Amino acid sequence: MDGILIVDKEQNWTSHDVVAKLRGILGIKKIGHTGTLDPMATGVLPICIGKATKLCEYLTNADKVYRCTIKFGKATTTQDAWGEVQKISLKRPDLEMFRNVLMNFKGEQKQIPPMYSAIKIKGQKLYQLAQQGKIIERPSRNITFYDFKILSFTQDVAEFECHCSKGTYMRTLCHDIGEIIGSYAYMSDLKRISSGPFHIQNAITISEFSKLDIEFMKKYFLPMDFAINDLFKLELKEEDYHRIIHGVKIYIPSLNCDDQKLIRLYYLNKFIGVGIFENKFLKIKKLLI
Repeated sequence: MDGILIVDKEQNWTSHDVVAKLRGILGIKKIGHTGTLDPMATGVLPICIGKATKLCEYLTNADKVYRCTIKFGKATTTQDAWGEVQKISLKRPDLEMFRNVLMNFKGEQKQIPPMYSAIKIKGQKLYQLAQQGKIIERPSRNITFYDFKILSFTQDVAEFECHCSKGTYMRTLCHDIGEIIGSYAYMSDLKRISSGPFHIQNAITISEFSKLDIEFMKKYFLPMDFAINDLFKLELKEEDYHRIIHGVKIYIPSLNCDDQKLIRLYYLNKFIGVGIFENKFLKIKKLLI
């Protein structure tokens, strides 16, 4: 059983909880997720099953789209609704102020990750240090906000969509917006509505999935190559197929492809893995047969 399942993660579940539950449902150990979602967050969590786990590294770099709710007037320890209140303000933004501050985040940014996160520094997870009352210096990360769309607004709460790069903390964005406005703010709700080519419309919750019989479950599995459809595609000849699956490099001077390019490889129209093209030679990188 190999493929990709788009899970609509439910609140209070960790990404590891989802993997553990699916291992029990499917009776398969080789299952992995492609990027964590905080327990508070819901939405798209692509899960690789069987041989598809070899493709996890190619899925984690995908852009994300979130639907986020921000509440004004308070700052919390975790930058979301689950933290303790640290600061309170009576100041509130109007729509124009909120829009201007939000849109100023568009483009490349440096974001300092929150203390309550699973990031490791010197072998220790930040949230474990935070639980001990420790706050340490964290290096900023390069992220990109591609677009924002305001969905609703009142002086106390606003909802917006955000298209951003991997590694972005939406609760930190909400916190930073509140600091700039002077009202303080925290993230009260978050739903990931897409991750790369995977969309919420095609997702299923674990609660729903667990009620299906095995044949209906399989209908929710996407083919392994769906996740990397943006890569160059190459159909191999029989001779080249037998050579490349045994680790032999293939010289292809006529291949119109950039150097160091990852390539989807097929034989008899069947996806067999990912290759890399370098100095006119093609070699296997991930074999999936």
